[in-house]
Amino acid sequence: RLQQAGVRLTVEGVIGALTDAVAVHIRRQVPWRPGARELLEELATAGIPCAMVTMSPRLLAQIIAEQLPAGTFRLLVTGEMTERGKPHPDPYQLAFDQLSAEVPGLSKARCAALEDSYPGYTSAHAAGLCAVAVPHITALPADPRRIQWDTLEGRSVRDLEALVSSWEGAAR
Repeated sequence: RLQQAGVRLTVEGVIGALTDAVAVHIRRQVPWRPGARELLEELATAGIPCAMVTMSPRLLAQIIAEQLPAGTFRLLVTGEMTERGKPHPDPYQLAFDQLSAEVPGLSKARCAALEDSYPGYTSAHAAGLCAVAVPHITALPADPRRIQWDTLEGRSVRDLEALVSSWEGAAR
């Protein structure tokens, strides 16, 4: 669409320019959702392995990860790493496969994916993970079976443990 509007860049050029502009912005200040940073810090302190699964370019994921204590994310799965992105299960399957190679005994039944979009929620759910929708910008279609939190503010490791425990039992 930008090319149709007169932008004289290739598709890759447009993506690169937009990525660079976003990188400049988030280097100054990551637009954290309420409670997200605090929950990630609590998970890191508790030694719970986490992965960031995003369809954003690696550069942007790294900038965000660098704003957190070292080791908060054991790995980053980014848009360039899978042939099929969200809503396909591939990104979450890749994250699980890589994490389980590092964490003996890790099972999908004990993993939770926090997602802010419908494609992300669908991807995590399709990969067999306990998916939690925390909508941002766009509301998700109604689904009484979906686990949904309005915010991460005030959420804790204990909330995630309870959620995964109840989901694990329901999945059997």
